[in-house]
Amino acid sequence: NQVLVPVLAARDNTSVELVLELTKCLMRHHEGIIRVTAIFSLILVALLIPTSVDTFSMDPQQQRNNRDIFQLQSSRRDLLKSPLAVGGALIYAKLVSDAVVKLTQRSDGVYPPEHEHRVEDVLAKALVASIPSTSNRPLRILEIGIGTQWRLNQRGLYHSALDKLSSKGVSQMELTGVDLSIPSEEKLQDLSNRLNSNNNQLHVNMNAIQQSITSKLDFPDGYFDSVVGSLVLCSVDNQDAALQEIKRLVRPNGGTFGYVEHVAVNPGESKYLEWQQKALDPLQQAVADNCHLRRFTEDNIATSFAIESSSNSILFSERFVVKDMWPVSCQCCGVVQRLTA
Repeated sequence: NQVLVPVLAARDNTSVELVLELTKCLMRHHEGIIRVTAIFSLILVALLIPTSVDTFSMDPQQQRNNRDIFQLQSSRRDLLKSPLAVGGALIYAKLVSDAVVKLTQRSDGVYPPEHEHRVEDVLAKALVASIPSTSNRPLRILEIGIGTQWRLNQRGLYHSALDKLSSKGVSQMELTGVDLSIPSEEKLQDLSNRLNSNNNQLHVNMNAIQQSITSKLDFPDGYFDSVVGSLVLCSVDNQDAALQEIKRLVRPNGGTFGYVEHVAVNPGESKYLEWQQKALDPLQQAVADNCHLRRFTEDNIATSFAIESSSNSILFSERFVVKDMWPVSCQCCGVVQRLTA
């Protein structure tokens, strides 16, 4: 009753929001992730089966008023929708729940190699390309969306970049992280110790700021040589505002923005994955901290940095698929260099 009654009520009122709220409630109080399977099955059933209550009435008087079952408003094809919806929903929701469990139970922050290698490559390319031609100050790097674990740092994905920076004569770097949730002081100190212990030639000063990248950070224009982020722009409240702030913070005349993001399927790439993204997007936003499956982040980056109308350039970009990260398997990465204001 706690599940079926609200779902059926939501169907009759054409209100999916109630179902999503129920999903979030179950996830909070009932070891949640696996419960997504049942809830999403019910959502699909509620969306696919006929919404006419008369068709499936349990009222004997109403049944007597109908001369024949085949004179009801729904056709035979409509009547088939219910079992088809149930079967399809169960299969599809099982895939969804397996994927969510796989992504959310990675307590060590490890993602598939196809993703990790690209993050490591983007960090190295973005940081090296941002080295000022003449400067005696430390290299200034901002990472957005660090979370409480600062995953890229914890996983050692900066090590390749630090080695390359050191080989080019960089001896000091300031690494600033920003997010609404940041590591504790103890965690931050541990990450700093580990980062510096792996590279004796380059010393890194680390700090974290608890703030959203969609708001104006307390840094002057062009303060950072490079801004980097991984799987962040999918979940910010206002992607345009975030990108404008990123652009503001990147140093003109050579500063860079490096990114790895999951994105919407482009037209012609995969109709099947496109359908999956559209079907799952509302649920994904509800249960995964506002994560959107259908954002055309590459296009928005190009627009924000005015790639076509200025001398700002994309140093490299790539679209790729990481099957083991479904439903966020369609991804892109790249480095943009800001050469003009």
